[in-house]
Amino acid sequence: MASKGRIKEMSVKNFLFLIKKLNRQGGFKQIKILGGEPTLHSKFGKMMNILFKYVPQASLFTNGLFNDRVSLIIKKHVPKLQLIINIMTPAYQFNTILRQKIAARIREFSPFTITALSVIVNPETDTKTILKTVEADTLKYVQSIRIGVSNPIMGEKNTYAFRNFPHIGKKVLELISGFKKIKQNLIFKMDCGFTRCMFTDGQYKILQESGIYYLWGCFQGNLIGCLDVQSDMKAITCYSLSEAKKEDLLKENIPTVEKRLFLQQYLYQEQHLMESCKDCKYRKGKEKCKGPCIGFKMNAFSYANRGRSNKISDSSAL
Repeated sequence: MASKGRIKEMSVKNFLFLIKKLNRQGGFKQIKILGGEPTLHSKFGKMMNILFKYVPQASLFTNGLFNDRVSLIIKKHVPKLQLIINIMTPAYQFNTILRQKIAARIREFSPFTITALSVIVNPETDTKTILKTVEADTLKYVQSIRIGVSNPIMGEKNTYAFRNFPHIGKKVLELISGFKKIKQNLIFKMDCGFTRCMFTDGQYKILQESGIYYLWGCFQGNLIGCLDVQSDMKAITCYSLSEAKKEDLLKENIPTVEKRLFLQQYLYQEQHLMESCKDCKYRKGKEKCKGPCIGFKMNAFSYANRGRSNKISDSSAL
């Protein structure tokens, strides 16, 4: 609901306009409510009432630290409103009292709607601390865990290099193994940006045995149909391109915006290829890996070549 450095909140008027437009033109299968922290929106209750007049289901991404007033609003819309709790916040990781409050919310809503946890990894992620903070009593109320990779924003500096990719795969497997020791029947989902080369063949087999069949790289098999609408009504295709090309949904129809943004994302993806990806067996094989996150590739390209070449070397990732 909020855009970095821009309008703090999407207005109710624009939200209604957007939802009607999505309902009329978009035909979207999933609606995700994100922030910042969306439950802090001053008109959160009114927004949810509008949303569920037009869509059958939505996911709310939250830190879980909402008050009782917000809790009542959410309860009004479950099970249509599903909860994704981010457990990577300082509040959850380092504050025992706040972590207990978040765990209480998970227990509160689990009987009424799907409740999932969200975890983000990078090569330096302390998986032992993450696993230590999620108690068995909390995890038994959770149906699934979403694991994402810390993708950079295009135009900023990458915080890790291509050579660090295997460390990311190792962190993912540590989390899956650790969580399954606590609760065996958890469902695991992986967000965009992971590459096949992050995982050894043995690790990949474990992913498959855990029920994860992943479409590697950007797009994840979705050619057109993913829009991220910021609070100023500007649309982007993904967080990593949030400072790149945008389209104004107040002025353009959704199919036109989708096609323009997809074309730009496709061009970024196809015109900039890391050297290690050129002859990679996972790119040309059945996995059809599209390589790292676009933001990662474009930052590496910009840093190494200053616009002179489309080649991106391994050492140019930082």
